[in-house]
Formats: sequence, structure tokens, C-alpha cells
Amino acid sequence: REPAAHAVCTLLNTFFRLAKNENESARAIVLKIVQDCVMPLFLETGDLVDGEDQKNRSQSSSPFATFSAEQIAIALNLQTNSGVLNIDSTQPALNELFFTEDTMSLISSTLVGTCGVNQPRTHLVWDAIWLYLTVSESSDNSAVDKRQLRSQIVGSDKSGTHGNPVDMLATIVNDVVV
Repeated sequence: REPAAHAVCTLLNTFFRLAKNENESARAIVLKIVQDCVMPLFLETGDLVDGEDQKNRSQSSSPFATFSAEQIAIALNLQTNSGVLNIDSTQPALNELFFTEDTMSLISSTLVGTCGVNQPRTHLVWDAIWLYLTVSESSDNSAVDKRQLRSQIVGSDKSGTHGNPVDMLATIVNDVVV
């Protein structure tokens, strides 16, 4: 599943980069891919479907409680680039701010499952988390993507929360790493 999710994110990121440069064709393509393929195939329902943990999660009001690490990565990728999409959707993965201190308890056990092996690389979800919490300070033609923490979480201005990336990092350390 992870290679497929990685391929989806890479494909979307290609069109997101083009769309950020006011390329309306790229914006239309990525919008079509997200609405017609990514949302119905990957993000309508959670992948986690068995075990006692699943029973506890399914009682949650958040649809993200049953997302797999790959689904979390794809949803974070979409939310990180939500400014390019400019769509009004009823899909929680596009509209609900789910990567917050309050919701970390719902997805922390999924993230813990990705921490077992970190060589030769980390799981895709950690790249998505890093990109979600940071912003590039490099120029478009730079070979190195220098990143710094965002001043606030992507989408927190729309949801009325004031998400702080430093607080999110602390929550990740406390709920996932420790």
C-alpha cells in the first residue's frame, strides 16, 4: 500500500507545483484527479478494519480515526496543498482539520505502527507530516529545499483553531515517539 500512496502523492505534487504557477490546466487536472479518483478510491472510508483497536476507533466521531498511515499521508498531502485546489467539498479529508493536538490521540496508534523500521528510509507518512508542518524558504530554481516551521498549521485559520507546529511536534513526541 505504501508504494501506491507514494505514487499518488508524487503524481499530485507534480500537478500542485505546476498549478501554483497559475497554470489553469494543471489546476483543472489535479482537481479532476482529486475529486474523481483520490477521494472515492482512497479517502472515503478508513482502511483499518480489524481488531479491538478498530472497534474503539470506529466509535469515534472523526472519520480519520480509521485511516491507515497511507491514507493519513494522502490526506495531509491534500491539506498541505489545499490552497491550490480551491474546491468546496463535503469530504472531511479536504475540509476538516484533522492533524491537530486534539485529534492526535485518534491517529497516534497508526503512526506508532510506522516507527518500527527507519532504515533505509522512513514511512511516507512522516514525509507528509514534515511537509505539512513546514514551508519551503528556497527559491524555485534551488537544488536544495530548505524548510522552516510554519507560523501556524495549514487550514487552522479556516477552522477557527490556531494550530502551532511546535505544539504539534511536542504532541507527536509525547503520543507517538515516547
